[in-house]
Amino acid sequence: MTDVPRVDCEDPHDSELFAILGVEGSTFPGERELVTQGQDRCARAFGDFIGVPFANSTLDFRFYYPTASSWAQGDRTIYCLAFDPGLKVSGSLLNAKR
Repeated sequence: MTDVPRVDCEDPHDSELFAILGVEGSTFPGERELVTQGQDRCARAFGDFIGVPFANSTLDFRFYYPTASSWAQGDRTIYCLAFDPGLKVSGSLLNAKR
């Protein structure tokens, strides 16, 4: 991820960053491992942020993870973003409980 436009929370937006997660290690773990970590760790953080477990929510999440080339440049971060499928959101999804 190199450039993501920032939008005021009150303006309609597609998704909301809800967690920034560090990845340990000096050797690139591979895409499969990073996808597994992203799915598991973002799902856990989702429940804390939204206020209900991911499995019980009408909301969804996506995540970005380091590529082999970004890892070589020092990227060790997974970014988790919550969204309401098919809709734009105005305001925050923090404690949306849905």
